[in-house]
Amino acid sequence: MNILLINGSPRINGNTMKILQIFETILNSTNKEENHYEYVSLSNQKIGICKGCRACFQISEEKCPYQDDLLVIKEKLEQSDVIIIGSPVYVEDISGLLKNWIDRMAFNTHRPFLCGKPVYIFSTSGSGASKHAIKTLKHTFLAWGATMIAQDNFSMGTKMSLEDANTKFSNLIYDRTKTLMLCKAKKRIPLFSLIGFSVQKKYWKMKSSQENLVDVTYWNHHGWLDNKCFYYQPVKVSIGKKAVVFIISKIVGFILY
Repeated sequence: MNILLINGSPRINGNTMKILQIFETILNSTNKEENHYEYVSLSNQKIGICKGCRACFQISEEKCPYQDDLLVIKEKLEQSDVIIIGSPVYVEDISGLLKNWIDRMAFNTHRPFLCGKPVYIFSTSGSGASKHAIKTLKHTFLAWGATMIAQDNFSMGTKMSLEDANTKFSNLIYDRTKTLMLCKAKKRIPLFSLIGFSVQKKYWKMKSSQENLVDVTYWNHHGWLDNKCFYYQPVKVSIGKKAVVFIISKIVGFILY
């Protein structure tokens, strides 16, 4: 199993990296399957600041004027089986480094590419923090088509040792690894993710008359605009859950569109 661990902190070996390392340790000790881990620290990557030219939206991400590491990281996300990503909290939000990467990946909010891949997100903070940073990550990966498994904030002070972090958080992280593996094995899709897909689907169905639109073509190509399609991948959805998804997504769609 390929596990991608993304560090959204400018500090390569700070609190965020320590949480990622504890995840690797616990996954190795509890999961019988052979795992391959790959770390991506965004501070080591070349990612230019978005110029707002919209080439990625209107033509293709391949036409971005930057020739940097963006699409290399995107490929790593596509090739992974599980994604774990974290960021320190900066002024109640994710780091500017991580936000810039998300901005450059904005075309994926129109053309989701993670197709139900399980993702765990977290933030680290000096003390208590609001949920704003978590919401930014959650909404981003939901729009990219991921299955959101869980999310946490780890209060760690200015800089916590790996030993202290392990003592304080290992039980919680152990529970999260169990949830990750269970969702991957049984392909359980949370209600929130089903609603997110349905809202996007309704929007692109509204745009379906514009056949030359890159995004509509993408959704049609994957068969996601079909009335019988309920998620990015085949999934069993009960009649009751379908009804809930239909009602909530219709309300949300009415508000947004």
